[in-house]
Amino acid sequence: MRDHLKIISGVIFIAISLAIPAQADPVQPAPMQPAPAQPDTAQTAPIQAAPVQAASPKQDAPTGPLQTDTVQTDHVQTQVKTPTYYSYAHDDAEYSVNLPGAPTVVTIWSESAETKPYLKAVPADHAALGELATYKIVNLDTEELFDVKITFLRASRPFLESLNKDKIKHMLEKKYSEVPLSNETFNISEGTGLLKWATLSGFTLDSHHHPAFYALHYLTGLQSILVVEVKYSIENKTFQTYYDNMVKSITYVAP
Repeated sequence: MRDHLKIISGVIFIAISLAIPAQADPVQPAPMQPAPAQPDTAQTAPIQAAPVQAASPKQDAPTGPLQTDTVQTDHVQTQVKTPTYYSYAHDDAEYSVNLPGAPTVVTIWSESAETKPYLKAVPADHAALGELATYKIVNLDTEELFDVKITFLRASRPFLESLNKDKIKHMLEKKYSEVPLSNETFNISEGTGLLKWATLSGFTLDSHHHPAFYALHYLTGLQSILVVEVKYSIENKTFQTYYDNMVKSITYVAP
C-alpha cells in the first residue's frame, strides 16, 4: 500500500512540475552602436594651374609695399577657406599674380573709358590692346567681399619712358578721385630700367557699409603695364590672407 502511495505521489509531483512554466532568463539590452559618420559635403571647385614663365635673371623685379586692396569683378564664388591659388598671367604680360581661384577673362580690343586713366598713346602693333581678368568672392551670410580686377595693357616704349613718380601719382589719384579714402597713402618702388611698382591705398565703406580696404597697384614693364585693383572687407581675416598672398606673389617675368 505504501508503495502505491509513493508511486501516486511521484506522478502528482511530476505533473505539477510540468504545469509550472520555467522562468525565462532576463533579456539584456543590445549595446549602443555609434551613429554613422556623415560625409563631408564641403566641395572645392577644381582649379587649373596656368603656365607661368620663369622670371628673367637679368631683370630685378620691383618690390612694392604690402597694402590692403579693393576691386570690382565679374566672377563670383562662395567663400573658400583653403584655396589652391591660381597663377594668372597673360601670354604677353610681364607680371604674374596669384589669386584664390581662376578669374573670368575678357579681351580688351581697343581703348575705352576703363583703359584711358592708365594708358596714353595706345600702340597699334597688335590686334588686341590687352586683357581684363576679374575675380570676386562674396560671403552670402555677412555680405563681406573680396573683389579683384586685373588689367593688362600693351604700352609703347616712349609712353613707359615718360612715366615718373609724379605722373603715376596724379594718374592714380585721379582714378580714385570719386572714392573718398581715409588714410590715403601713395608709395612707389623702382626696379631696373623701366620697371616700377606704384600703390595708392586707403580705407572706405563698401556698398554694404562694411569697412573695406582699397588698393590700386600700377606696375610698368618694358612693353606693357599691369594694373591690379583690390577691394576687400577688412573684418574678414581670410580675405586679409588672400590679399597678402596676392601682393607677395606678384612677379616680373621676361617678355
